[in-house]
Amino acid sequence: MGKETELLEGKQISEIHISRGITVGGFDIEIRINDESDKELYSVIKDGSCSLFLQRILLKSNLTPQGLSALYIHEVFHAIDKVYLDDSLTEIQIAALANGWLQILEQLGVRFVK
Repeated sequence: MGKETELLEGKQISEIHISRGITVGGFDIEIRINDESDKELYSVIKDGSCSLFLQRILLKSNLTPQGLSALYIHEVFHAIDKVYLDDSLTEIQIAALANGWLQILEQLGVRFVK
């Protein structure tokens, strides 16, 4: 799974390493967190992106651990939206769902890391 690190409040958090890919609704989606993805994201001024057409999620590599966890959850919600909801959620709705799940996971002591 991952390792545990101590939070500022003295709580332990389990770090789950972001895998190289996930499957959403039968689509195998590659996850990239590297210099190449950073260059592509920088060119479009984004921290992350999700393309069902390219079957990949790109994540900026130089974020804080909590920032990367938040971004990963956010882009996974985009994948779910594209597969199951025909891309019908707004960016505000995706952000609200992702931030809500981030809060829940952090309270449970879970964080996604590279």
